[in-house]
Amino acid sequence: MRTGLKRAAGFAAGSGLLALALAFLAPGVLPAQEAGKAAKPAAEAKKNSAPKLTNLRDPFRSLVAKPDESGSGQPLPPGKRGLVITNLSVDGIIIMSTEKIAVVNMRGRNRAYFLRERDEVYNGYVVRITEDAVTFRERATDAFGQTFEREVTKTITGSGAKQ
Repeated sequence: MRTGLKRAAGFAAGSGLLALALAFLAPGVLPAQEAGKAAKPAAEAKKNSAPKLTNLRDPFRSLVAKPDESGSGQPLPPGKRGLVITNLSVDGIIIMSTEKIAVVNMRGRNRAYFLRERDEVYNGYVVRITEDAVTFRERATDAFGQTFEREVTKTITGSGAKQ
């Protein structure tokens, strides 16, 4: 039994010498107890030295173009008032004895809207409706922030178009 104890004591003493030799030869390698103590300040230093990423602009977003159809981060209003002229397509025109009605559809919405002359849309209004086209007065803003108006004419598209 004594030989077993000596062997165990010799193995323990030998492993201590091995650890001491490694610590002497490789000062960057620390025992498990000291590694935890040394890692905490290093992690805190990295945490404090990280740059603040708040309020930075997206480098891939265009500086000239607007981020969405409305020009602001807010959603468009419902109904006719939320129709954006550039995204409209004219599906048909109804001509009655007293008035003309344009049937329009906006890309991204699965609905048909009925517009009459002088109806307001999101960025303009309907000027006139003819037999094959609808003319809008669009209010727009250029890249320099100046507001201007222009006339946009949309013709009938799809199966309702005359050939």
